[in-house]
Amino acid sequence: MIKNENAIGRILMQIALAALLFIGGVSIFNGNQQSILSSLSGSFNDLGARTIQNFFEGDVQQIVLYIFAAIEIVAGVLLIVKIFARSVYQVADIFLLIVAIVFIVGIVMIDVVNANWSNGYAWNRLYSLAKDVLVLSTMIMVTSTN
Repeated sequence: MIKNENAIGRILMQIALAALLFIGGVSIFNGNQQSILSSLSGSFNDLGARTIQNFFEGDVQQIVLYIFAAIEIVAGVLLIVKIFARSVYQVADIFLLIVAIVFIVGIVMIDVVNANWSNGYAWNRLYSLAKDVLVLSTMIMVTSTN
C-alpha cells in the first residue's frame, strides 16, 4: 500500500515537473523569458533562462536561450512519455541532467550570490530559493527512481 502511494506521488511530481519544463520552454520561444507561470505564482521565473541571461549577451544569449528552451521542452515531453514507456528512461534522464545542472548554477548565481538579502527582500529571496530547490529536488527524485 505504501509503495503505491509513493508511486502515485512520484508520478504526480513527474507530471508537474514536465508541465513546468514544457511551459517554461514554450514561453521562451514566445518571447517571454519570465515564464508564463510568473503570473500564477507571483515570483516564479524560469531559473534556467535567468541563468543564461546572466552568462551570455546579444545573439549568443538568444541562441543559448533557445537551445535551452528546446531542451526544456524535450525534457518535459520525455518525462510524460517516461511514465508509459520504459525505453526513454536514459534519454529523459540525460536531458533532465542538463536542465538540473543549469538550475544548480542558477541557484548559486541568482538565488545565493546575486540575491538582495536586505531587510525587505530576505523573505522573498528565501521563498524564491525554496521554490528553486524544490524544483531541483524533484528533478533529482524523478531521475533517481526508475
